[in-house]
Amino acid sequence: MSIQDTVRLHRERWIMARKFKMPTLADALDFMVTEAGEAKAARLRLGGGYTRNNDKPIHAMDLADEVADTVIMACFVMDLLNLDLEKVVTGKLEKMSLKRDVEI
Repeated sequence: MSIQDTVRLHRERWIMARKFKMPTLADALDFMVTEAGEAKAARLRLGGGYTRNNDKPIHAMDLADEVADTVIMACFVMDLLNLDLEKVVTGKLEKMSLKRDVEI
């Protein structure tokens, strides 16, 4: 089962339990950018000695969780576009390798 399938399964169960509302495409993109921003903030606090309004220590897993939230929202976006994340990413990587003249 792909990560997109796993995310979809959980999301469908949340919706059936009335614990989740599927965002629109615009909102899903906004949430994805927000999660990426939260990952960036966690990275800043992880390595830079910065604190926010609390002294909660930041660990690598906090950063990983924010990155995972970004990936989950990307899966929502792909579903809203009726696209397969793995196919899109594979195609993108092939294009990037071609530009670099690297054969995989």
